[in-house]
Amino acid sequence: MQENALRSWHALGLKILIIGDEPGTGDIAAELSCGHIEVVERNSSHIPLIHDLFRTAHTNTDTPYLAYVNSDIILNTQSADAFASMLTCDADEISDFLYVARRRNIPLSEPIFTGTENWQDHIRRLDEKYGTWDDVFAIDVFMFNRGWLKDIPHLAVGRAGWDNWMLFNARQQGCAVIDGSHDCAVFHPLHGYSVTAGGLQAVTVGPQAYKNRLFCGDPICTIENSATHQQQAGRLNMVSTTPPCDPASYAVDTDKRFAADIRAIDRQLKTGTSAVQLADNLRTILWRAKVTVPALEQSVDMHAFSHCHQALESLLAQNRITEAIRQLQDYMGQAYLAKLQSITHDGGRPIYIWGKGEAALRLISFLDRHAIFPVGIIDGLKPVAHPEQYGQSKLPVLSKPEAEALLATAEAKPYVLIASVHYLSIAQTLESMELMAESDFL
Repeated sequence: MQENALRSWHALGLKILIIGDEPGTGDIAAELSCGHIEVVERNSSHIPLIHDLFRTAHTNTDTPYLAYVNSDIILNTQSADAFASMLTCDADEISDFLYVARRRNIPLSEPIFTGTENWQDHIRRLDEKYGTWDDVFAIDVFMFNRGWLKDIPHLAVGRAGWDNWMLFNARQQGCAVIDGSHDCAVFHPLHGYSVTAGGLQAVTVGPQAYKNRLFCGDPICTIENSATHQQQAGRLNMVSTTPPCDPASYAVDTDKRFAADIRAIDRQLKTGTSAVQLADNLRTILWRAKVTVPALEQSVDMHAFSHCHQALESLLAQNRITEAIRQLQDYMGQAYLAKLQSITHDGGRPIYIWGKGEAALRLISFLDRHAIFPVGIIDGLKPVAHPEQYGQSKLPVLSKPEAEALLATAEAKPYVLIASVHYLSIAQTLESMELMAESDFL
């Protein structure tokens, strides 16, 4: 993936500085005559830190503008034209700015610089057939003028939240935030996270993601709620005075994205993938499909998965996308469901869900399909003695003190399912109540 991305930047004539010492980095930097700095500050988990990446880039360049692009992102001529248009636009009211763009997901695992087909035509063809917009909180491209981006906290790259902090910081400093999604092409090959990042759980709700989010403010900043201007056909328009361009065209097509994800799995199965990689890729697909990802991770038997894969292909061919998503969810949730059924049916323990957002609604929907019925919701922010019910089932909502009292005194010890991006802090709270992961909560 990284080689495709770097070669696309080089083909566009962009000046490239690669920072890091991952295997193969030096070779591709030498081949493409890119700048290369191996040393980068890392945290205790050996993850590169954003503040040092940006400090190094500032110190070793002299251009008035810089751009950070994640190393798997493919750019094309449209991207370069959008960057150039931004830097030459006539916008007197803008001095300091942060330019961002939403990415397009495409199923791509093969090299595109093979000489058999024009690489831009190859990307365009994939995008037309399979491409979908990613969510507004996922940002991989940042362009900005030199000088204002300072005092970056120790944020971990490749973990959720650091990109949202960039938007939060820009707004806090009064900078213009330019949404270039309409003009700037940003292509993101679909992938999982097992190889380089420790898996979906680590990337989205693990310790480093949790630390990143502590700096992000509330609500979390996205392109949608943070942009002050939009770039449209080379012109900058203020969001407050100009309606968003073609809002329907920016909608996340979850069904199309799921189909593209399964196509990406097809390619990985043909080219070879490990059981660990496949399991993480399948969990990532469910996450992108905006359904519950079973919290109890399970390995994938490559032979057994072939039956599930055939069923998915059949359902997709009939355009029965919802059924296909459920088919994969049930396959990946076998161990999770078996554990919960044992807890409720055999152990007689009631289930409570800690979390009151969209994740909780998705979890309730998944459990309902399998006749597992939670009896209540825990909301750490709920005021004490304030009666509240949640969802169509009108589940009672407990405050944190009420939950603590229940967990300490209930005859049948409740089992807690965490449905929140704040998984780590909730897990720590439950452990402080002398509850144990998996035995008492997931």
